[in-house]
Amino acid sequence: MRTIRWLFVLCGMCILTEGTEAACKRSDAVRRAFVRTHPCPRTGLPTLPCPGFVIDHVIPLCAGGSDTTGNMQWQSIADAK
Repeated sequence: MRTIRWLFVLCGMCILTEGTEAACKRSDAVRRAFVRTHPCPRTGLPTLPCPGFVIDHVIPLCAGGSDTTGNMQWQSIADAK
C-alpha cells in the first residue's frame, strides 16, 4: 500500500505519492532565467529578492505544469495568500 501525502508547500493542494515527489522539484536555474527575462515588478531589476512578490507557476507542477519560464509569473504575496 502506498502512502499518499498532501503537499501544500509546493503547489497549494496536491496529492503526491512517494514516487512522484522528485517530479515537483523546482529548478533554481529556470527561476534565475525567469528573473533575468522578467524583472521584478516592484524594483524593475532582474535580480532577487523582489519585495512583495513571489514567482508562481501558472499551471502548478503537481498538476502537470512544466518548470519553464513560460509557465511562471510574478504574483503579489497578497494574491498568493
